[in-house]
Amino acid sequence: MARETAGPARNSHRPAVTDQPSPTSRHPATEPDERGPISVPPSYEPLHVEIVSLRDHVLVRVRGELDCDTGPDLFATLAPLAHHRVELDFSQVHFMDSTGLNILRSQRRASRQAGGDLCLRLYTPPVRRVLDVTRTFDYLTAPCDA
Repeated sequence: MARETAGPARNSHRPAVTDQPSPTSRHPATEPDERGPISVPPSYEPLHVEIVSLRDHVLVRVRGELDCDTGPDLFATLAPLAHHRVELDFSQVHFMDSTGLNILRSQRRASRQAGGDLCLRLYTPPVRRVLDVTRTFDYLTAPCDA
C-alpha cells in the first residue's frame, strides 16, 4: 500500500534546500544545461601576487580572492620574506576569509621573530570587515617596526 504525503517534511531548524542561489553566495549563478550539474570554479577571481623590492622595504601587492584555495600561494610568497620589512597592499582583494586572516597573523608573528616585520597598508571594505569582526585591525595595520 503506497503512502501519500502532503509535501516534503521540513524541520524548523534546518534550512530548506532550493535551486535558488544563496543571497550570500560569492559566485554568480549560472543556468544548468544538458552537460550536467553546475560547477563553481574553486576561486571566482584567482589570486595574483606582485612583489616590488624598494630601498627600505618590500611591497607585496595582492589582487583577487584570498580563501582556502588561494591562501597557500600567498603563504608561499610571504614565508621567505620574513626577515624583511614587508608592507601589504590588499586594495584589490575583494574577498578574504579566515584563511587570509590566519596567514596575516602568523606571518606577522614569524616576521617579527626573524627580525623583519609585516603590516597591512591598503585594504578593501571586505578585508576591513574581517579585521574588525576579529578585532585584529589595530594589530595588523600597525606600522612596521623593522
